[in-house]
Amino acid sequence: MNRTSLFRTNRSQAVRLPKEVAFPESVSEVVIVREGAGRFIVPAGALWDDFFDSPGVEIAGLVPAFAKG
Repeated sequence: MNRTSLFRTNRSQAVRLPKEVAFPESVSEVVIVREGAGRFIVPAGALWDDFFDSPGVEIAGLVPAFAKG
């Protein structure tokens, strides 16, 4: 587990990510999910990618009957 500090920049709060837990250079946008007192920072799009990659999830099952024509 890594520990880091929060700081203020202008009117926003920011967090420094230590090198060991930094995102790859290819990640340019993240989503922050609030869960109680915690915050989860994940690459943008990763939440849906992980959901649809989960076992048993089928896109066909998500399409309402009226949308099928």
